[in-house]
Amino acid sequence: MERGESERIEITISSRFENIELVQVIAEHLCENAGVDEDGSHWVGMAVREAVANAIKHGNKLDVEKKVNATFDLRGSELEITILDEGEGFDPEQVGDPLNPKNLMKTSGRGIFYMKTFMDRIDYSFQAGGGTSLVMTKNLSKPHGVARAHSVQRRETMKWSTHTVDGVEVIKLEGKITIGSGDSQLREVITNAINSGRSNILLDMGGVTTIDSSGIGELVGSYTTVANRGGKLKLLHLPAKLNELLHVTQLITVFEVYENEDEAVKSF
Repeated sequence: MERGESERIEITISSRFENIELVQVIAEHLCENAGVDEDGSHWVGMAVREAVANAIKHGNKLDVEKKVNATFDLRGSELEITILDEGEGFDPEQVGDPLNPKNLMKTSGRGIFYMKTFMDRIDYSFQAGGGTSLVMTKNLSKPHGVARAHSVQRRETMKWSTHTVDGVEVIKLEGKITIGSGDSQLREVITNAINSGRSNILLDMGGVTTIDSSGIGELVGSYTTVANRGGKLKLLHLPAKLNELLHVTQLITVFEVYENEDEAVKSF
């Protein structure tokens, strides 16, 4: 598909978290077919992921009988994406600014911020018969202004392995940390480590391919949980895309990040 052509794609899904992947893939493939590079396509896909997750969780309240409709309109280099739910809606103005210091360590509230960051414009409207409509636009010919990263293989689920070095629990994560799947797995592995008496935890993030606002929320929650137990949680081998997400929400100032495991272990 040459840039300058038009295309329209519409899909309707039930309110299940596993359906988010399908809508994200459509968004990324549409961008790639329009000549956008892998990084640019990824960030548009992440904005779509956050929008659909909000529609399922906050709009439709996880009611699988309610649908989410996603429409992609590409006109030249201008991409317009509409996400419509069938729920009672929510007021996006009530979501706190995640950059406000009092909200920095909250485990939720970053999804809309990411959408605003990765898209040119987002607009909410509320339907007379119920439901919330979100319209996001992106000029695909503009530079995307995010850190470049090498293309990585996608994995469907998160996997992990652990080993202990000088009393530090090193947890190696691989795959996706996203809503409804990897986020809960991350919570589980951290809880298991703490319950086993490991209060100092080093998360090796080198194998993480995708993380959304829910995954970021679990990282923040894990950090707080470990700190409340008198321990420390630090990060190792931060991928470029995750590094970018932590920077735009200023969470990079919270986490200690290392590139060398020996150096990280000695820091505890």
